[in-house]
Amino acid sequence: VTGFSVGGRVLDGNGVGVEDVKISLDGQERSLTDNLGRYKLDQ
Repeated sequence: VTGFSVGGRVLDGNGVGVEDVKISLDGQERSLTDNLGRYKLDQ
């Protein structure tokens, strides 16, 4: 699939965003979470 954008947040057990989590797509790193745990993938 091409031409899409998706985003989200990575949270710990307390609901706090986790920074620097690697987000992968098709086995390749595509993004890192920011200091609030947010990420965005544009394809």
